[in-house]
Amino acid sequence: MRERENLPAYAHHNNKLHEEGFFYRGTVLVIESDRALRELMDLSLKRLGFLVRTSEEPSEILSILEMEKPQVVLLDLFLLGYSSLELLRQIKDSGLLEHTRVIVISAFGFMEVLQQAIILGAADFVVKPFDMDVLAAKVLRGLTAL
Repeated sequence: MRERENLPAYAHHNNKLHEEGFFYRGTVLVIESDRALRELMDLSLKRLGFLVRTSEEPSEILSILEMEKPQVVLLDLFLLGYSSLELLRQIKDSGLLEHTRVIVISAFGFMEVLQQAIILGAADFVVKPFDMDVLAAKVLRGLTAL
């Protein structure tokens, strides 16, 4: 089993044994247009024991959701060339929100957009820049809400 030292207190409960022989907390899909931030979230969440899938392509999101069934989706609200609110609407209409919590991420704290995302089914939101511990806590809260 992999040892995970120096982790925050919230990272030590609700583990599941993965078929590859290590404990994991659940699966997270990160949809973020900023490559550096996407990689940081990927590494940080993996360090906390999550299986992480990343994408910047809105066109593949629904198929990833259907195939991999992540428990939490981190969705950048301002993907280049695509309406994330429309993507969230498609996720909601597909019925995939029943077993998935969406946390929207925005560089802008436009309350109207964030409220619309919540109406469309987002469980929570994070405004950039954010602390990775805050994001991890929100992901864990999303998992416990399932």
